[in-house]
Amino acid sequence: MASKKFGQIAKMFEKYVKHVKGIEGLLSTGKLVSLEEGKVVYEMEVMPEQCNAGKTMHGAFAALLVDNLTGAAICTKLTTNEELPMFSGVSVAMNLKYLRASKLGETVTVTAEVLKIGRNLAVAQCDIVGKDDGKLRVTGQHTKFVGQNNS
Repeated sequence: MASKKFGQIAKMFEKYVKHVKGIEGLLSTGKLVSLEEGKVVYEMEVMPEQCNAGKTMHGAFAALLVDNLTGAAICTKLTTNEELPMFSGVSVAMNLKYLRASKLGETVTVTAEVLKIGRNLAVAQCDIVGKDDGKLRVTGQHTKFVGQNNS
């Protein structure tokens, strides 16, 4: 049962990032490395459309990564709705710390992990790390309202 659920979430995430229109379409340059209960690992090369004028990952794109990957991690812990398997609730707060720049062409690993799921709120942590040097680029925490969670 659990592996079916994770497989469904992984398929929906891949479909979502490959075919969505709008800003989330910028996630299509990466790949889902692993997905398990409470944890998602994603890898991507920083592309020009994800950069600011200084040719480094735009802060807003880093926030998009934190938002979407923590959401996917939260989905692995919730009772899923068959019609909305990627619905992870509504954002309440998101806090990011930008520690180092991710340069154009650099590969980064994004790891999102659920810290706590309560009856109404979920809290997840996300780190963006340089794949080659292992240095932390961005760290973020995301709180979402998940409603009456029955998981």
